[in-house]
Amino acid sequence: MLDGLISKLQRDETDLQTFKQANPTEEELIVRLQRAIDFYRPPFEGEKRADMMAITRRLWHDLFGHGTVGWAHKHIGASDYQRAFWLPPGVTALVSTSELPGLPGQSTDGTWQSCANGVNGCAQVVGRAQDTGGNFRAFFFKQDDTALTELNTVSLVGGSTPASQGWNLTSAVGISDADHIVGTGTHNSATRQWMMYPTPQE
Repeated sequence: MLDGLISKLQRDETDLQTFKQANPTEEELIVRLQRAIDFYRPPFEGEKRADMMAITRRLWHDLFGHGTVGWAHKHIGASDYQRAFWLPPGVTALVSTSELPGLPGQSTDGTWQSCANGVNGCAQVVGRAQDTGGNFRAFFFKQDDTALTELNTVSLVGGSTPASQGWNLTSAVGISDADHIVGTGTHNSATRQWMMYPTPQE
């Protein structure tokens, strides 16, 4: 049930207008999340309605307190293309500035696709996007960036890159407030999960 509610934020409708009309308000989703919590656990002895509301609001904050990410169709020419977006907390309508840029070399109206999968408390977004060759690559994005950062090309300790170590990071699925990033890809052609974390600072 809860998965069904969250999936509304990444629905496969044919255009952005449907997203604007169908996406529930915060109040509506709080009610539905509260029902989901009631469904999946028995009530505690002496529990009051106020307790449920506090739990639900905390769940709402944990799920959506850093904004909403996902993808929506963008109509270009005669075709639709998936494009990653980020909405600030409290914003429910998609506008042109909600769309994330592409990887280096990709134009705004190019025929490439992307999807945002995770966001942290600093509004840093991760996901996957097609490069100029049409291959999906894991990306990182922070506010005011003019292009997505391909994670295969970032410098690691010692100056190497994931690509130079035999990795192909195809999708980033989550990022923590401490900038730990997890995702999927391949290493020497074998499917693997991976985790990337920042260099500790003194």
